[in-house]
Order: sequence, then structure tokens, then C-alpha cells
Amino acid sequence: ILDIFGFESFQTNSLEQLMINYCNEALQQVFNGIVFKSIKEEYDSEGIDSSFISFPDNQDALDVIDKKGSSIFSVLDDMSFAPGANDEKFASNLYQ
Repeated sequence: ILDIFGFESFQTNSLEQLMINYCNEALQQVFNGIVFKSIKEEYDSEGIDSSFISFPDNQDALDVIDKKGSSIFSVLDDMSFAPGANDEKFASNLYQ
């Protein structure tokens, strides 16, 4: 069973924890697409009321992490090529 929106929050979070949480969220999005969205579309195409089917969409959380150009991963990628980059500069760029 996948934990929907199950971001753990520790006193200190590492890059490893971010990657684990990101993978879990991405898997949850795939699961939602395969199971809930496809069933709802099938019901709709057959004229069956599907208004009772609701599920959360975590795309916004995924976009914060991996959207091209403005996400945590994009900033991290850019910073990896910047001379003199460090964790403080990375954090500062995330807030801009």
C-alpha cells in the first residue's frame, strides 16, 4: 500500500530522504493515474455516474521538486555547475 502524500519530517532531512519521498510521491502519482483516473474515465465513457470517485492529486508537490526550470532539482542541477557553489548558496537560490 502506498502512503498518499507521506512526506516524513525529521529534525534534519537529508538529500537521501528527499529522494525517497520524491520517489514515493512519483509512484503514488502513477498509481493514481493507473487505478483511479482510468476507472473514472471508463465509467464516464460508459455513462456510469463517477462523481463518487475522488482522489488527491499530488502533481503540485512533484512540480516543486522536479518541474523543469524552477524546481529543487533544476536549482540543484544549475548549482552543481556553478563555481564555488555550496549548500548555503543552493538554499539561497531556492528562496529566490
